[in-house]
Amino acid sequence: MCLIVGISIAGAIFWCARPVEPIYRGKTLGQWTDEVPNGVSSESLPTNSGIIAIRAMGTSAAPYAVEMFVSRRSRMRSLITDTVNKLQGTHLMTEEERWRKGRMAVTVLGPLARSEVPSLIRTLGDLNEDREARSRAAIALGLIHSDADRAIPALLDCVKANTNAHDLLPGASLFAIGCFKTEAKSALPFLRQLLIGNNSLLGSSAALAIRKIDPAGEDVGPLLAQELKQPDFSRRWFATKALGALSGASKPPVWIHELLIEAAKDSDAKIAQLARAVLDQSPSRTDSSK
Repeated sequence: MCLIVGISIAGAIFWCARPVEPIYRGKTLGQWTDEVPNGVSSESLPTNSGIIAIRAMGTSAAPYAVEMFVSRRSRMRSLITDTVNKLQGTHLMTEEERWRKGRMAVTVLGPLARSEVPSLIRTLGDLNEDREARSRAAIALGLIHSDADRAIPALLDCVKANTNAHDLLPGASLFAIGCFKTEAKSALPFLRQLLIGNNSLLGSSAALAIRKIDPAGEDVGPLLAQELKQPDFSRRWFATKALGALSGASKPPVWIHELLIEAAKDSDAKIAQLARAVLDQSPSRTDSSK
């Protein structure tokens, strides 16, 4: 019992030392996020009470929202939270709840949280920072999608420095680059190389980014067409994998379907089988943009 009381007191001190959570019309930022439906974005119309409230808080909510989402995992905080939550009538946000609510708040705020871009870039590039926190910093930069001239180079540097990593960091950075859409066109040459590289995971993430930046894929089509003609098996294989990743769009351009048909005729049975499998699962075989 004494241990629980001691931890509870430590918890009170710990939480009192944290930034004060913004309040709007009697509810905290975290409480308002619970009223926001899934699937929203910074472009969603303010038709929901949660969205209206969070945007009404505006820039004043940005530091806390980002801190909630990007904060590193803490054993002490988890211990305090788990212990206090065992007491009747009390509840502190768990790590997972903080990250979920923080991400929702940052998503709704979007460019309204642009004041946090410099600190997020610092976190992203801090090699001494927890990689999980750096991954969330990358995602936050994408959700805010502001100050592209500073954010995109930082995100590209992060991907280039982590192409051999087996965690979320490079993929999170590629996700963020895609969120900038046409503002990230300067990243396309590098993304195209990832698309046809020998790292399928990064290739798929690059494909998702390319689809947002250049939906028509006018430059990617000829590149993949050339790759499918190469004598080297691995280049044709990864080109076909790239086509599979690109075909996941709701309305993929016609050229993707046409190149997959060509790949399905490949002399190597594995490549042909892969292409046919993608064709069978393609959500759409036609598109209005050619």
